[in-house]
Amino acid sequence: KGEFDVDLATVLSQMPKTIGVQEDMKITGGRATGTLGTTTDKGRATLVAEAQVADLAGVVNQEKVALSKPVKASLRLSTDPKGASRLESLDITAPFAQLTAQGDLEKIQYKGQVNLASLQSELGSFVNLGAYKIAGQTASEGQISLHDGAIGVSGSLSAQQIALTTPNGDSVAEPRLNVSFAMGVDQQKQTLTVDSLSATAGFGSISVAKTAIPYGPGVDAPLSAAVTAKDVNLGKLKPYAVLFASFPPDLGLDGLAQSQLTVTREKGVYRIGTNATQIQNLTLTSPEKETFRQSLITAQFDAYLDPTARAINVVQL
Repeated sequence: KGEFDVDLATVLSQMPKTIGVQEDMKITGGRATGTLGTTTDKGRATLVAEAQVADLAGVVNQEKVALSKPVKASLRLSTDPKGASRLESLDITAPFAQLTAQGDLEKIQYKGQVNLASLQSELGSFVNLGAYKIAGQTASEGQISLHDGAIGVSGSLSAQQIALTTPNGDSVAEPRLNVSFAMGVDQQKQTLTVDSLSATAGFGSISVAKTAIPYGPGVDAPLSAAVTAKDVNLGKLKPYAVLFASFPPDLGLDGLAQSQLTVTREKGVYRIGTNATQIQNLTLTSPEKETFRQSLITAQFDAYLDPTARAINVVQL
């Protein structure tokens, strides 16, 4: 049986950029402690580990900050006489999240939940989580498979009362978001495979058909993806356009959109196109102009985007 006891103030002060601590943050306290041991029953060896991070504290902009409760983790990993391993249990608890997992290493079942506001309030002072304020509850469950260097993940994620607020006070709120996914990563081929991905929110639903996405530095393999947007309510989508795409806030927008979009890449150049986009009952209102209404609009476009040359070539619109 072994034990460890680490002074986090000393360790983190020596490598702040490695673990992403805020530049102005000075860690003043905190210890990572734990135990490690093994047991054997009927030839099956089990590794048992427990750890916790407690009293993590620091000073940022002359203000003292600290985690309200310890982060705790426990692990039981067993191996039979033939060498087959099984994750008997993994439990992680924090002031802002919980995670559990178990199963054979080739097929691990997991469940987790995160309080986004607590995540930001607890960790935001220590680690840069971005300029946006976030709130809401998320929960996810699914399965992780490991086989011959490939990692597969499938499951679902649900979020409730999600809210994003910018530093200047602009915000969007989403009462409920549901996502289902099945994807995999082949580390040898450096390829992300999306078997299915769909998201449904208050403004509509978006899905991605089966596709393979190469990744990694210098990778220039061909890419082909199909994205479908169904029953997108433009009025409910407008707050996102204002927040993320500089859409004029005083311009009214309404209508119901459907679209099928294809995205391909070859030799570093992306091609984006659609011949199946339509908007029903499009309405644009402005305080200074006459209201525009159109019962049905269909759109086709074909464009090339070269990120290296920073060029866009619209072939059809």
